[in-house]
Amino acid sequence: MKEGQRVVVVLPDSVRNYMTKFVDDTWMRQHGYQQVDWELGTIAEMIRAMPPCELLTANLTDEIGDVVERFREHGYSQLPVLDDGQLVGILTEADVLHAMVSGRVRKDSKAAEIMERKVSTVAMNADSSELPRIFDRGEVAIVIGDGGKVERIITKLDLIDHLATQKKG
Repeated sequence: MKEGQRVVVVLPDSVRNYMTKFVDDTWMRQHGYQQVDWELGTIAEMIRAMPPCELLTANLTDEIGDVVERFREHGYSQLPVLDDGQLVGILTEADVLHAMVSGRVRKDSKAAEIMERKVSTVAMNADSSELPRIFDRGEVAIVIGDGGKVERIITKLDLIDHLATQKKG
């Protein structure tokens, strides 16, 4: 072989398929072989570096009118819905709008009637690199801690603010 020549190793399909099952991007990052430029460690590490904020939620039995008032007061467009402290769904402005326009609910209807029960969550120990995938689906990151407790909501704007703060420092 001459200097400067490239060597191409062709692996049998069975070996390549086996390796892709465990040598994915997450595995590569976790073992120090790859790092995303903006990556900030785990979700927990990121949250510790962010300013504290109040966690706003709705309960199954909250009336839609009260939830809309919370949206308005705090500038939120989505709220996790809890039942006895446990996450059971999410309610968005879009859900409320569609349900009210269709006549399915009124201001005194309960959040449980229109909330989305299928909710994506992210664990405290997850890589912060999971956030863009969540945001690409049009969702917020609902961070779950020990015992299934909702710890924080992370939005696109939260990530942007955090990244901008990190770049300054």
